[in-house]
Amino acid sequence: MNFEDSAEIQNCLGILGAYGVDTVHPAHVTKNAGVLFDCLKELHHLGKPERRLLIFGSLLHDIGWSISEKKHHRHSMDIILGDKSLNLNDRERTIVANIARYHRKALPSDEHENFSGLSPEEKNIILVNASILRIADALDRMHMSRIEVAGCTVNGDSVIIKCRTSGISGYEIAAVEKKSDLFEKIFNKNVRPVCLIEQKKK
Repeated sequence: MNFEDSAEIQNCLGILGAYGVDTVHPAHVTKNAGVLFDCLKELHHLGKPERRLLIFGSLLHDIGWSISEKKHHRHSMDIILGDKSLNLNDRERTIVANIARYHRKALPSDEHENFSGLSPEEKNIILVNASILRIADALDRMHMSRIEVAGCTVNGDSVIIKCRTSGISGYEIAAVEKKSDLFEKIFNKNVRPVCLIEQKKK
């Protein structure tokens, strides 16, 4: 799914607007999540259908803010599960809702009702995509859209995320260190963001 010309993406952005939720942060997170997915294929081995679900989950991960900031990840899950205007079948909607739900706080667990009954394949899609979304969301911790993922390198037990940024990004780096927990658990690799500071053109 190409971010720039997808009718599905425009539909998601329209839904966010209808719920009164900011679209700038989700759009930026989605772009970075897509890049991360593409450059980490040698680890996750997922394809275009799974990438599409990541895009939906990334765009809608904060839609729960329309209810409350507190536990908004859970509210996001509930809204996605209940909103039939999304171009998703029931299986896809459940996966997307879980991806959004696990963008923060607790990791996926069989103790969670909407996760426990899924197939191993569905759980794997959620685990991989939620782990990527958590990192992409952390990279925009300040909601300033100042960090752009340029690519990744898998080097032994480390994944180096190459970023471009227009400013110091200590808060985001600290957030990545915290929210890479699921990724590191799945792939047994440390996540290391490396940022190149770029000067704004005058």
